[in-house]
Amino acid sequence: MTDAPVLVVDDDQSSRELLSLALELEGFGTVSAANGWEALTYLEAGGPASLILLDLVMPVMDGSTAIRHIRQIDQSIKIVAMSGLMGDHKISEVGKLGNTKFLQKPFTTERLLRTLHESIAQN
Repeated sequence: MTDAPVLVVDDDQSSRELLSLALELEGFGTVSAANGWEALTYLEAGGPASLILLDLVMPVMDGSTAIRHIRQIDQSIKIVAMSGLMGDHKISEVGKLGNTKFLQKPFTTERLLRTLHESIAQN
């Protein structure tokens, strides 16, 4: 585990709160953003993040666009993209964005935590 928080990005406030609670119960610190633009603004201001948990379908700036912009700031930050509206071609597209895993919604807390731990453990 790292000292930097997990940045939870989802346009649904209840989802952000539930994800943050699950992560905090596991010992992660969290910070949240309601869309890709808010996440990008946080990171550009020097906000720390050990990993970004990012919904792909959001208003203002969607997850795929946010990932492309985040990669311009930091190629190494690990991202777990999540969505319930993805086909296999989109999952493949997300994987090409570098250092990004995909988590299909709905998912269990156990699957979420396993995916985050796997992502953090990767070099």
